[in-house]
Amino acid sequence: FLDAEKQAGILHLLNGATAAKTEFTLRLKGLEKDARYRIRSAEQERTWEVSGTQLLEGFSVTMDKRTGDVWFYERVV
Repeated sequence: FLDAEKQAGILHLLNGATAAKTEFTLRLKGLEKDARYRIRSAEQERTWEVSGTQLLEGFSVTMDKRTGDVWFYERVV
């Protein structure tokens, strides 16, 4: 989900028990490539910053089978 006006959203990441792979490439849409974004993982209790370009062009995520996470992201002002 992306609130384009606020440049903030939520990602629900799930990898099931019968998943064939554990590494994924995510590409987000509707973000500003020249902006910085803060991502907060609810499950891992960590926060980091990335560029809009990285989020738009794609970034790698590794998840074990039977795991999930929720990421909150927002443009850094």
